[in-house]
Amino acid sequence: MIIIGRHVNGIILNELEYLLSDDNKPMLFVDEATASSFLYEHGLNDEDIESLVFLYIEEE
Repeated sequence: MIIIGRHVNGIILNELEYLLSDDNKPMLFVDEATASSFLYEHGLNDEDIESLVFLYIEEE
């Protein structure tokens, strides 16, 4: 599974903040392609997506 994060204020020394679902938990995607499609559908472009971090996690 993948979660999407970005560095607070775009500064890579800062910790990550994550894309959250309605229940205030990180959104999970099956793969990077699905995550990217979701981001494109919500108005992000290639430049926006390049600044994000895709983290692979194990399912709980």
